Amino acid sequence: MQQSEHWYRVKGVSEIETYIRVIGERDHGYQIMIASFYEDFCRESTEYISRHLFEACVRTGYLIPGSPPYGDESDASNESDELRERAVAIG
Repeated sequence: MQQSEHWYRVKGVSEIETYIRVIGERDHGYQIMIASFYEDFCRESTEYISRHLFEACVRTGYLIPGSPPYGDESDASNESDELRERAVAIG
């Protein structure tokens, strides 16, 4: 699945950087990891999004394909550690 290989930046509030990554596929949608970076902390969660909603968000530009928040995508296996380190650096 092409989407699982890419991070998406969420178009939204400028003070909060939010990224998602598809980490699994289900019957009618996707399991996603969400990482939101605030001025002084990071919030990370996993959620379910329907295929229809995900595709609508990409089509309308609410989700923008882009680079992962921690740098080189080849380090994806270390993503949780990298996100936590970035959160500590922010705090």
